[in-house]
Amino acid sequence: MKKVIFIAMAILVAIACTHDKNIYTEPQERIAYCEAFENYEVPVKAGYTTIVTEGDDTLAVVNEPTTIKIPKGSILPSRGESGIKVDFAILNNVDTYSQYWQAVMFEDTEYGDYDYNDLVIHVKNVLGNGGKEWDLHNIYIQPIALGGGKTIKLGCILPDNSEHIITEDVRTDLFHGAKGFINTVNDNTPIRYKLMPQITNYKLAKGTKKSIAWFIEVDGKRYYAVTSDYDYQRYDMLNHEGMPYGLVVGKDNGTFKYPQEKISIFKAYPDFSDWVNGRASWIGTPQTNMTSKFCNNIIPGKDGRLYKIWDYQDLE
Repeated sequence: MKKVIFIAMAILVAIACTHDKNIYTEPQERIAYCEAFENYEVPVKAGYTTIVTEGDDTLAVVNEPTTIKIPKGSILPSRGESGIKVDFAILNNVDTYSQYWQAVMFEDTEYGDYDYNDLVIHVKNVLGNGGKEWDLHNIYIQPIALGGGKTIKLGCILPDNSEHIITEDVRTDLFHGAKGFINTVNDNTPIRYKLMPQITNYKLAKGTKKSIAWFIEVDGKRYYAVTSDYDYQRYDMLNHEGMPYGLVVGKDNGTFKYPQEKISIFKAYPDFSDWVNGRASWIGTPQTNMTSKFCNNIIPGKDGRLYKIWDYQDLE
């Protein structure tokens, strides 16, 4: 009898130590909860160009029916609320396009510490008009943080299922060979990086579903960032506890206050557990002392102004 009680207690302790990850959640449910984007059908009017904005950022300039990616939960302005705004204008010879930002954050191992800063990148996806048959996909990447010591390969799968390797070694090629933890330890000196083109004018057939699956490879193992646009049974997105190997965030122009080195996102964001289990619509507000201070305006620029680690405009 004592043995049975001991085993039962051990099981309860094991469950409690999962930080409420709820390992019994079905994979497709967990992926749906963690999906940070949704599709938006841009309205069009004959003779007009539709301009879609969010704050100061332009998401689309189109004159034909188009589906774009917007952060999940974005609100169409009503009664003074902020969010996605749609305007119509008469514009001649305008270059049409759509774009969206991503913060992509990875754990580099099956058994991670859930700080999601082993690799952090800032991604700008731009789809331009390539004529009647084609859209032109351009991808720009700004390296943000590197909290892993292993060699990390970075790549992505585009909507036509083509595979693209961005680099065999992110530290060498994206972070310019910098040593140690990069932008994950508050006591270290921050390094800001430029936003640079990585994939240029890649042709996609008009009307192709807008999607991208980011992945890293470490020690011969491939890990995909969570996305509901791709089949989780084919692309390995969740670890043994049902947690994503990588998170993709779209709000605030694809910026995110990622945790400091070795601080679990469950501690840094008290609402994170509710979010991954479908009990909250967003990750929530962080504990300021647990996230990277470089995500705030504290980094001096050459022009004397203060910048965030996500800022890049003054570096060009």
